[in-house]
Amino acid sequence: TQERAPTGFVFMEKSDELLLQKAERLTDIERWREAVPLLTKLIAKNPGHFEANCLLSLCYVHLKDLRTALEYAEKAIASEPLEEMGHRLRSAVLTEQGRKEEALKSAEEAVR
Repeated sequence: TQERAPTGFVFMEKSDELLLQKAERLTDIERWREAVPLLTKLIAKNPGHFEANCLLSLCYVHLKDLRTALEYAEKAIASEPLEEMGHRLRSAVLTEQGRKEEALKSAEEAVR
């Protein structure tokens, strides 16, 4: 069972930690498509998992699915609005979509 830490972070079950570690290793070697089902499984159990949402966004950026990449970047931001990585991912996706003004705002939020 999962319990919540006072900061809002979720303590993961061992199997969840292993899924995340395996997905991280796959993304390290740019095996984006293979990481997606692992991250999707983790997010199904914990929709607000910041790291998994960020990694899934990154996977979809590399798979050229910018709509889905933006969706997961925004989920990461919703779960941890003060963390910069979600905002950086959102900015990168918006830049790729040609949405420069929105991208700049997200980049500024990441810096803030």
